[in-house]
Amino acid sequence: MTVWRTTPRRALLRTLLRTGAGIAAARGLRVAQRAAALAASVPRSRPALSAAAAAVAATDAAATITTTAAPRAARVPFAFALIGDLPYTQGGEADLAAMLERLDADPLAFVLHVGDIKAGAEACSDALYERRHAILQRSAHPLVLLPGDNEWTDCHRWMAGGHDPLERLAALRRLFWSSPEPLGRAPRAALGLERQPLAPENVRWRVGAVHFAGLHVVGSNNGLGEYPGSEAEFDTRQAMNRAWLDAWLERALRERADALVLAVHANPGFGASRKEG
Repeated sequence: MTVWRTTPRRALLRTLLRTGAGIAAARGLRVAQRAAALAASVPRSRPALSAAAAAVAATDAAATITTTAAPRAARVPFAFALIGDLPYTQGGEADLAAMLERLDADPLAFVLHVGDIKAGAEACSDALYERRHAILQRSAHPLVLLPGDNEWTDCHRWMAGGHDPLERLAALRRLFWSSPEPLGRAPRAALGLERQPLAPENVRWRVGAVHFAGLHVVGSNNGLGEYPGSEAEFDTRQAMNRAWLDAWLERALRERADALVLAVHANPGFGASRKEG
């Protein structure tokens, strides 16, 4: 398991946004100001998200991230776990349950799953969703789940059952994101999670002065051109992503955030053309 450590006096920038992999975090007011300026410089016609100070992309294994919050009264260390792209088989459900049980023993602030709770070839069925939901609910820590492409944009494929992706997205929202709180068994209100109206998978929260956010950006070309009706959904979702990101950055500046962490499932492709998703 990989562990990253930092202190309040060191900036954390582990991966550039364009790599679409790993985790990045940038600290300090000047970093947030640069991010806000970058957001303003991106043309609104671009489907890419405006900008961010950091990004998390889906990984195939768990990683525990150790950083330091910066409340005004004191700077208190905390840790969180990052997982993604699992389980990919029915047999992998036991592996995920065992992983969460091991993480339960660690003093974590939360667990972050960055999407793909199923393989692309698995059926996009209610029964599968409910099994995976039940496993994630076992976490002793608050668990924040972001969407991946396998659980909705790819569901039109015959091997996944030939479903309507928009209907499957609506089903996911009802099951996983209808509650304002994260998943898990912990007293979850303490995390202070906020969800975006109409797109509750978009989230934001903070631990001390470290601000976190999650946006709905997935693989398979971010859903664009993957199924009938994808263009309208894509445009609507990207506009909501941009609004959520702008509001998050504005709050981080106002509250003088010590660090920013933005989580997405896939490469956000900042500056990419519309046809590239």
